[in-house]
Amino acid sequence: VHGERRLQTLVFKKGLAKSIHHARVLIRQRHIKVGKQIVNVPSFMVRTASQSHIDFAPTSAFGGGRPGRCKRKRMKTAAKKTEEKADTEATKEEGDEQTSSCIVRLTCVDHSANSEKTGQCS
Repeated sequence: VHGERRLQTLVFKKGLAKSIHHARVLIRQRHIKVGKQIVNVPSFMVRTASQSHIDFAPTSAFGGGRPGRCKRKRMKTAAKKTEEKADTEATKEEGDEQTSSCIVRLTCVDHSANSEKTGQCS
C-alpha cells in the first residue's frame, strides 16, 4: 500500500516519467509539484486526495516554464543562422545590382562605328 503512495511511483504511473529512475530525477530536479507545492523528495507520501494534483511545476521546462539550457542554445544558434542568411541574401542582391550596372556601363561606353554595327563593345 505504501509503494502506491510514494511520489516517485505515482509520477511514473501517471506517465510523467519514462521510468521509476527518471521519476526520481525529475522530482529531485524540482520539476514536479503536488497541488501548488513543488516537492523534491521522492519518498514523499501523497495523500489520496492529492494524487490527481500531481503535475509538472510551472517553472519547469516540462511545465511550460523557461526552456532548458540545450533548447535555449539551439534557438540562439538558429537565430544567428537566420540572421546570417538574411545578411547574405541582402549582400547578394546588392552584388547583383552592382553587376547589372557594370554590364550596362560596359555595353554603353565607347562604341566605335564598327561595334555599333555588330552590337558589341570593343
